[in-house]
Amino acid sequence: MADQQLSPQQAVNLVREWWTALGNNQQDKVLELLHEDIIWEVKFVGKWLPSEGVSRGKQAVAKNCIEMFGLMYDTDRLSVEITNMISDGRSVVIEFFIDGYTASGAAYEKVEYVSIVELEGSKVKHVREYMDALKATSAHQLT
Repeated sequence: MADQQLSPQQAVNLVREWWTALGNNQQDKVLELLHEDIIWEVKFVGKWLPSEGVSRGKQAVAKNCIEMFGLMYDTDRLSVEITNMISDGRSVVIEFFIDGYTASGAAYEKVEYVSIVELEGSKVKHVREYMDALKATSAHQLT
């Protein structure tokens, strides 16, 4: 039996819970909210990431996105601030910024992001993540 579609507000609440857990480096909580067949695409800076920034399946996402987040940032000095969310119940568009420091101590100053998050029932199934690539590559010293 297929999962019921969430209401737009339920979808927003689920994605807010998921991004908050990621920002707080609560890896188990983040994984709990992911679909087994998740696809996570990191646009613009993907060429510096494993598999050109596209991870398929929960294990690959755990390694290439969630664990990497904890390695790339000083999560004790990092905040994620959500500025806007809109949903139809199946998808959520979320605007946010990350403020803080990279793991190497470089300032990561209000780097803006937009993510399109597709849901299947109460699980995150597909993420397309866009960010201010200029700020992100500069902070992480990518060339």
